[in-house]
Amino acid sequence: MSKIYAVALDGAAIEVSNLGQFWTRDGEGELVQHLPGALSSYIAEEALAEKGIVELEVPETPEGQVVTLRNLVLEGGVPALDIEFGLAPVPPEVGMHRAHKAMMLTPWGPARNFGSEGADLYDAALLAMAALPAPSNKLARAEFLRAPNIVRAGDTTTNVAALLGMTGEEVDDLFRLAATLP
Repeated sequence: MSKIYAVALDGAAIEVSNLGQFWTRDGEGELVQHLPGALSSYIAEEALAEKGIVELEVPETPEGQVVTLRNLVLEGGVPALDIEFGLAPVPPEVGMHRAHKAMMLTPWGPARNFGSEGADLYDAALLAMAALPAPSNKLARAEFLRAPNIVRAGDTTTNVAALLGMTGEEVDDLFRLAATLP
């Protein structure tokens, strides 16, 4: 878990973790300037609290999710972190090499269309493309093997996914996975 530092200043919560210079108010309400590097010198919790600086823990992002909301808010005049996680957005297209890798990492056994024992989605997709009527079969294969990108809403993606019996959610998950691969 990582940490950030924040202050409440004039009705707003402000993160000061990465700021060189920042301001707080003292007990009498007077502005106090903190020079670059000052935060690292306030090591003791008492020193932080004395300056009105609050240490906040940032939770780890759950596997397979991304931060969908990250705001600093004031709760009872004290800075707090409002953070939400959710599924990554589905990219409209990904590099074909990434899609190939994601498909090779996705098992596609005999219970699925064009699946066989030990097969992956890559193998099944090639078989599904071969089952398309001519000339669509050759055009789909050429696109699959030579195009720089694959488009989520593209005809080839839609047709091959339908032949494979993939749900829209499975295709979305495949695109999300592909976007994370090198």
